[in-house]
Amino acid sequence: MRAISVSPGPIRTGVWTDPDGFIGRVAQEQGVSHEDFVQQMMGSLGASTGRISTPEEVARLIAFVASPNNVNGAEYLVDGGITKNL
Repeated sequence: MRAISVSPGPIRTGVWTDPDGFIGRVAQEQGVSHEDFVQQMMGSLGASTGRISTPEEVARLIAFVASPNNVNGAEYLVDGGITKNL
């Protein structure tokens, strides 16, 4: 038996991209444009890549870890460098 985890951070779904999604509604409540609010959020999260991960990136990683391989006891972060490990 193997133990592997995939831990995604913010993912480019309707939550982030839809003006009527959660982030869009928060932006409206703050009186900020949706695009500006997303940029501010990404800046405050400190993503090393400067962008939100895509669902395809997460899916590719899940397909890899689910495939026959010799990886065990690993945790994979898909968050563009938001979580900093020392």
